[in-house]
Amino acid sequence: MARAAGVSITTVSHALNEKGGVSEGTRQRVRAVAEELGYRPDPRGRQLASGRTGLVALTVSLPDGVHVLVEEFAHHADLIDAATKTAIARGLALVVVPAGDSNIWDRLPLDGTIVVDPLPDDPAVGEMRNRAAPIVTVGRLPGGGVDTLVVDSDYEGGTVLMLDHLADAGAQRIGMIGAGTGESYEADILSAYRRWCAEHDMEPWISIADDVDWSSPRAWAELETIGRTTAASCLDREDVPDALFCLAESFAVGVLTECATRGLDVPGDVMVSSMADRGLTGRTQPPLTALDLHPRHLGTVAAQTLADLVEGVVIDPDPVTVPVTLVTRESTARVEGNPSTARS
Repeated sequence: MARAAGVSITTVSHALNEKGGVSEGTRQRVRAVAEELGYRPDPRGRQLASGRTGLVALTVSLPDGVHVLVEEFAHHADLIDAATKTAIARGLALVVVPAGDSNIWDRLPLDGTIVVDPLPDDPAVGEMRNRAAPIVTVGRLPGGGVDTLVVDSDYEGGTVLMLDHLADAGAQRIGMIGAGTGESYEADILSAYRRWCAEHDMEPWISIADDVDWSSPRAWAELETIGRTTAASCLDREDVPDALFCLAESFAVGVLTECATRGLDVPGDVMVSSMADRGLTGRTQPPLTALDLHPRHLGTVAAQTLADLVEGVVIDPDPVTVPVTLVTRESTARVEGNPSTARS
């Protein structure tokens, strides 16, 4: 191939492996010849030459001992699928490490790791830091961490989209139901909500799930029950708003269930929306308005970023923000002439 491109073998190697010292014109010519000849670099040879293993990992951060099949969540399944395909295209093998397993990391010869929804003291982050290996987090690590690259959804922009939509649909007062997990997305959303309320002369109404130990496996196994209990507590309040934005899908489903039990109409009496669609919001009755966080885009960007870091590419350390999209459904489609009768 070097002869066909009219360059040396070293130049071919540098051009195909994105190394410096090669002009863009030469790089493009080498790539064109490689494509014409059907050449594909041998990943084993590249690994031997670089001293890397070619293996990277992805995990969804959960407390130690908590085991939740990520396949149960459409959001995570799509993110993982996109990240895996992107890693393979970059010559890396990606292994999905079971969530909540802290004993596996020292047995994996990894070049780097993607940690989704990182929690404080995540074992994957700690192990990669000890190795001085690249870390990409999907979502910020609580408490910061200058040695991680962050890919995150635009939760603040999405919150404004949702609140503007609810107000335009006729909501007079919008409340927020949070989970209190300590993850960065919740802090971002609550901050944006408070700013929005101040700008619209609306008193914030926030309810956070009480007495839930998210470090316990039992809490994660009982998400549906916690969601409904939290919903019941909110609807029992005399000052319940006429629109609720829920920061966990299970909480939004719990509100729908409680409203049906109490004879409250959704969206006539109370509009209900969810922070994200993780596989249920389009199948509820009525279907729930939610934010599309574009998990496939998140997975692709996270894997591209990690591959760049593994290859030694110098990249911008600032967080990469992926825009979100508002998906409106029947749960916020208040019918004209059917005003809210919720307590105020």
